[in-house]
Amino acid sequence: MAAVEGSGGHEESSLNALSARVPLCTEGMMIRGRWRISRQIGMGAFGEIYVAQNTTTREPVAIKVEPANDKKQALRAEVAIMRKLQGCPCVCQFISCGRQGNINYLVMELLGENLSDLRKKQARGSFSMATVCRLGCEMVQALQAVHEMGVMHRDVKPSNFVLGGRYKASQDPSLANKLYIIDFGLSRKYVGPDGEIKPPRPNAGFRGTARYASVNSHQCKELSPRDDLWSVFYMMVEFATGTLPWRNQRDRDKVGEIKQKYMTGKKLTEGLPSEFEQFMAYLQTLDYYSKPDYTLIHNLFHGLLMRIMGLPPNMDAATVKEQLPLYDWESRRKVVPSLHSVDGRASGPGTGAGTGAYTPRDAAHKKKEKRRSTKRNRSTEGGVGSTDGSDRKIDGSLMEDTPASDGKKTDEDKHQKSKEGESGDDDDGGKRFCSKRACTLL
Repeated sequence: MAAVEGSGGHEESSLNALSARVPLCTEGMMIRGRWRISRQIGMGAFGEIYVAQNTTTREPVAIKVEPANDKKQALRAEVAIMRKLQGCPCVCQFISCGRQGNINYLVMELLGENLSDLRKKQARGSFSMATVCRLGCEMVQALQAVHEMGVMHRDVKPSNFVLGGRYKASQDPSLANKLYIIDFGLSRKYVGPDGEIKPPRPNAGFRGTARYASVNSHQCKELSPRDDLWSVFYMMVEFATGTLPWRNQRDRDKVGEIKQKYMTGKKLTEGLPSEFEQFMAYLQTLDYYSKPDYTLIHNLFHGLLMRIMGLPPNMDAATVKEQLPLYDWESRRKVVPSLHSVDGRASGPGTGAGTGAYTPRDAAHKKKEKRRSTKRNRSTEGGVGSTDGSDRKIDGSLMEDTPASDGKKTDEDKHQKSKEGESGDDDDGGKRFCSKRACTLL
């Protein structure tokens, strides 16, 4: 949901209040005689999100609601942005909105899991470098489409990028892993009617989520497209390494101070391929009025992906698409070589190219696996065992037709995450939500 735009901190009392709040909708409740509420899947300080079903077509949808007497009227702003962006193929489809009784509601299509949940399902809490590169390219392209329509997202984070999921796949199988950007509660039109960037306000306040917000946001400066890209950069570092230096810091101001220290030197990109350092260096050259070179950023990580796959950088797109490794959450089908010492450096934790790839930090584990594999080979008649770990199973693969591990919630209970994107550590259940998961639905 929309976020508090003023200052705020980590308050246990606010979380307890959210948990104890009486839901705005109940199971079986009808919205405009058309959509029947199935269950609540998330809540924030200004509203709640539910999965519902169109009683005529039987199609599932996601519905955000807020109190009709809420002073913020956050859904109205989000609806305006979503309607403006409906021409973007990477934006969630708007279906309907309105007021019923004591609630305002927003109906949108149901999508798949978010990147935050998918990362946490991985055995090491990180993605392979091939998956990081592919996601980086898609996120940059999605933001480019949004920015070119004059809109800043201002709360770019893993839980606001979701896959198409099974319902999209039922329309077109290629959409199952297509990346969509959601939750425009903090978004703003940064281009005026004349097509020029609006002048920055002297004190715009903090916007975003503390873990992924740019230093400019921490300094309460007006945000521009470069700041959405800074959030992508932080996300990619976390995807590749499984963490960020300020991950466990709850104080928003302290997070900003730590980020400022990492603006110089190479500490944040240490152990990662040189493309990360180049990405960061490029972002540092941009000012408020700069138009980012999205193609440059895309080509950086597309080139890295080609090196991981051992393919020439100028190979035609159709051939490359046929040879792309699967995303880490897909069922293992093929493994590509690990990115080991590209540019003379180690690739960092969790940066192997395929689901079975290992990094230098896995050396001890790899040796152990090799010894075990050798023993299996000796005891198996005519068997051929793997000694490089390429047949190792990775936890967290996405099995859309399989119930969730707890036996209670299926992947259908995860969808566009309602958030109070003002500040916090949302991907660890931090400042804005009760313990109930409010991520993405499938």
